[in-house]
Amino acid sequence: MGKIGILTFHYANNYGAFLQCFALQEWLKENTEYEIEVIDYRPIFQIRPYKISLEKALKDKKGLSKLKALLLFLVELPNKIKKQKNFNSARKFLSLSKDVFYDNHFDLKDNYDYLLLGSDQIWNPVVTYGFDNAYFGKNSYDSTVKIAYAASCGVEFYSDEEQRVLSQLLGNVDHIGVREQASIDLLSPLTEKNVIVNADPTLLVNPSFWHNYIHPVNENNFILVYQLGNNLKLLEDAKSLAKKTGKKILYFRDPSIKKDDFTSVSFSGPFEFISYIYSADVVLTDSFHATCFSVIFGKNFYTYLNPKRSERLRSLARIGQFEDRLIEYGERVCFKKDYNKNYIDNLTALRLDSENYLKSIIE
Repeated sequence: MGKIGILTFHYANNYGAFLQCFALQEWLKENTEYEIEVIDYRPIFQIRPYKISLEKALKDKKGLSKLKALLLFLVELPNKIKKQKNFNSARKFLSLSKDVFYDNHFDLKDNYDYLLLGSDQIWNPVVTYGFDNAYFGKNSYDSTVKIAYAASCGVEFYSDEEQRVLSQLLGNVDHIGVREQASIDLLSPLTEKNVIVNADPTLLVNPSFWHNYIHPVNENNFILVYQLGNNLKLLEDAKSLAKKTGKKILYFRDPSIKKDDFTSVSFSGPFEFISYIYSADVVLTDSFHATCFSVIFGKNFYTYLNPKRSERLRSLARIGQFEDRLIEYGERVCFKKDYNKNYIDNLTALRLDSENYLKSIIE
């Protein structure tokens, strides 16, 4: 039996990062006869943002007094510890390589037949502190077929020097699939290879797949808020809707002294994350993957756009025909009473094209 390796952001305590990796692994197991292995590469930029330490908390909350930052750290600590445990439990579902790598100066001892690069922002030099050679397959054998799947650039432009370096690195990748149209626009001038759009791995698997990982939650009749940025309009809309409907608000942020009207569920691991989305009456978010799962589960949702870096959401909304669910930055939502939209059906063609992309390459 041959072997396929996956190299992506699998170790970050980030819902989307874990779920896209898990979905790609499971699709490959279901649709190929190869052994599937997630290469256990844990660079510092994946680990550092989620590290639990008082020193980091004081630095992150430098706008507050040390006493208040300390109090917030102590309030948030139990949820952070529980979330870490939930992610560690979820990672047991990944078929990790025996070797663990902490910097990009490693050589893959196993001769993988195919190496899947992505998904996620593996080609974002801001995230990876300059381009990381590992995410271009530079650590694998020449005989390994390198396939970028739903890789994302995550930036609006590259500098001249970044373009020069990237052009050379792309020469090592045999097939290039990206997650959004904006990445095609950035990469096509740098390579003669065809660059196509792939479905995010969470959308690649059959939607019914995710029902196997839904956990019962001890809440009902609630509005779910998951926010990566700090959009005050989103929070105002959540409070307004809660007041009109009598629903409670569950919030994927650490408990805060000032937000007594929000109930924190920040302790959640990735499977709890999708379970809360599945059980919510309404989802308000600015997150790409929270939007994906709202579409998968047919939820009533509204996605608030960031003033920058919203192209992947716009691109997905165009294909899924749910642009009416996008809220421009600074605007308030006009809630609709009736919701009976099956947007996931609009993404079927993209999912099938993405399957064909992989099946046409992998024997």
